[in-house]
Amino acid sequence: MEINTWNPRPTTHHISYLQARRLVEAWAPKRVVFLHYAGAEDQPDGTPIDPRNSDPPNGPVTAADLERAIVNDLGDMAAVGFAGQVFSL
Repeated sequence: MEINTWNPRPTTHHISYLQARRLVEAWAPKRVVFLHYAGAEDQPDGTPIDPRNSDPPNGPVTAADLERAIVNDLGDMAAVGFAGQVFSL
């Protein structure tokens, strides 16, 4: 499932994690992998990106920090995809 930000940002024309979370809860899949996260739009306007940030609602984070936050929220059924990952059905 693609997410571009943590918080809803309609100007991105992408779904946020918080919006996707509601769908995941409604659909109750066995597994979900989140893709396409950038998080730059979560940064407050005019604030420089902090490379030490580890809290997704406050701006971009590493894939490891994003996965940690998502797994803490949804449990082990959730993961963050990585470049080159292959999915099979």
